[in-house]
Amino acid sequence: MIHTKKAQVSIEFIILLTMSVFMIITFMIAIKHVSDQKLLKKTLNELDDLGKSVQQELMLASQLNDGYVREIYIPARLYGVDYSLNTSAVSGTVMYLNIYYEGVELFYLIPYIQGDVKTGLNTISKNNNTVMVSQT
Repeated sequence: MIHTKKAQVSIEFIILLTMSVFMIITFMIAIKHVSDQKLLKKTLNELDDLGKSVQQELMLASQLNDGYVREIYIPARLYGVDYSLNTSAVSGTVMYLNIYYEGVELFYLIPYIQGDVKTGLNTISKNNNTVMVSQT
């Protein structure tokens, strides 16, 4: 009888220990998921701010007189993550600035420009009623 109680206590201990480990692992997975979602949202918000800033700079350049020159810096990494950006023409007067990050595409309507917006130092200028972007 004494041996059976010891065996029963041992089995109950192992079951409780297994359940505790399972619950801790489940809790840790849930916390990681929430943390990853918050980081993704923060990164997308920062990329959105970057896209809107570049869009505003290009809109401003298109509305000002010839002779406008401004340099803007676009970081290659944001919060330690890589992203890509490029421009694509929609028509002779309108383009999109595209930002790609982990399967998410952000689009910003911009005026037609000559050149391409890239990471690093970009010079925005307006000559002969044309907005030009070049890397320096």
